[in-house]
Amino acid sequence: MEIHLAAVNELERRLRQAYAEFHEIDRLKERISAIEAEGECLKQELAGCYRELATLTLLLAEAEQAAPVATSVVKAPPVRLSLGRIVRFFNRCRDRWQANHVRARIQASGLFDPSWYIAKYPDVAASGIDPLEHYLQFGAGEGRGVGPNFDMTAYLALNPTARLGNPILHYLDGSAAAKEEATRNG
Repeated sequence: MEIHLAAVNELERRLRQAYAEFHEIDRLKERISAIEAEGECLKQELAGCYRELATLTLLLAEAEQAAPVATSVVKAPPVRLSLGRIVRFFNRCRDRWQANHVRARIQASGLFDPSWYIAKYPDVAASGIDPLEHYLQFGAGEGRGVGPNFDMTAYLALNPTARLGNPILHYLDGSAAAKEEATRNG
């Protein structure tokens, strides 16, 4: 009888381990999907950056051709202007990439539910703004919920520093224990 009980215990242990491994596999699949979605966004953003860089290059070439021949050797102002435009261009690309990266992470997490968000906050529906865009611009700072599977009030109570930035990004970067607590109460 004692041998049978030990075998049952061992089978239960193996079953728990298998469930944990299946859960880890599902989590990794979700992470892969998120990374693939982020990669696709980055490819599109990079293509846009290349198009804008090509346009700037053509404008620079046209400006250099149209400029009257200078009697002095130094053409500092046009070069400075061109460098300024290029710096602004790369800053815009960086800002767009960061915004797209944040959007992709939140969408891939499955926590943000646009239908729920509109139903919960009628002012968002009335504004006509994309629900995720509204959350990123206003809702995160106001501590608004993002969906039925995430208890924002409980998460912010447990993690007051999450109010300093975007609570969902704080959650996505946080520990597994905090994630379990927030989704269990959701």
